[in-house]
Amino acid sequence: SDGRRVEADRASIFSKEIVSKEPIDAHDNKMHMVYFPDLEVGDTIVLTIQIDTKRAVLPGHFVEGFGAETFFNDHVRIVVPNDMRLDASFYGNGFEHLVTDGDTHTTHTVLFPARSSLPAQPTENGAIAKSDAGTHFIVTTFPDYETLGRSSFAAMSPKAQITPEIRALAETITRGLEDRRAQTEAIDRWVKRHIRYVAIEIGVGAFVPNAAADVLRNRYGDCKDKVTLMSALLAVKGIASELVLINSANSYSLPERPRLGAFNH
Repeated sequence: SDGRRVEADRASIFSKEIVSKEPIDAHDNKMHMVYFPDLEVGDTIVLTIQIDTKRAVLPGHFVEGFGAETFFNDHVRIVVPNDMRLDASFYGNGFEHLVTDGDTHTTHTVLFPARSSLPAQPTENGAIAKSDAGTHFIVTTFPDYETLGRSSFAAMSPKAQITPEIRALAETITRGLEDRRAQTEAIDRWVKRHIRYVAIEIGVGAFVPNAAADVLRNRYGDCKDKVTLMSALLAVKGIASELVLINSANSYSLPERPRLGAFNH
């Protein structure tokens, strides 16, 4: 508050693993803890974060949301090539969106409204997600949800390859059943009873399933792993199926601009 700039000691910054709340969930998320020295009421905390994405979840596209859960951002700067389409949608009032055109890149700078001017958003049991009602914004290269769905299916569908083991299992499960609905129900029942729910979500594994053959061999997988195996088993019997992205939590509306994070199941 007196104008001094006090740097945080890099030696006091450390990282720790985030322990999963559920024993059936494993991920590689980490928490980075920063201690600010000589901090008093009236001081301003400045923390700059840069995230390097080494492998796109859906190649050729970028999508991110800012501010829905933790409103620590003062401003966000996004630099994109001039030939890449980037749409931004804002939820709430007070945002300032500046666009600067360069020779090869376009820079989007978004200034957040002062947090003190926003309505209180207390955490309540059973409350809808802040992404439905909170002040936030989304940037995306997806023009519509159909493109998002097709891109997701393109990443997931190759994992549902039929192997000799999968073919033999499908024939065993449906032996004696001629009705296609009965065959579908038998395959569904087998997957539910024999494949345990265990989520190993490391890197793009949080969005892209394991191969159906691996899920069958391991006898465990998360939602997308189970549906991939089931899709392969159904395909053996000539039964077409589609993977569907949904939100099974407390979010009840889709953002105006397509965002993969709007889905969790």
